[in-house]
Amino acid sequence: MFRVLTLEDYIRIPPSRFGGEPLERVAFEVLWGGEYVGRVERDVGVYVAIFDVEVSKRGGVIIFGDGGATYNRVRFKALVYTPLINEVVEGEVVRTEDFGAFVRVGP
Repeated sequence: MFRVLTLEDYIRIPPSRFGGEPLERVAFEVLWGGEYVGRVERDVGVYVAIFDVEVSKRGGVIIFGDGGATYNRVRFKALVYTPLINEVVEGEVVRTEDFGAFVRVGP
């Protein structure tokens, strides 16, 4: 089953991304590029997509010894896939072994 969750988290913006780009766009790319998309959490499922990113206008915090800015209030929506018991899903058989088959069912 696919669901849309509204989440709030903190993210780190690397110093190389400081500059003329809009903060929401940079935050979106940080979240999409490895923070969330493709991540699997036991109680949530697989994060498939991120959208509607809003960054707090209060500004970021620079932690001693780290050149990046950490934003404490980043609110966004995430599309997640949670497999249910007895749910029929379409997949691609990637590999077969003596003990079973490996099936890709998503990203």
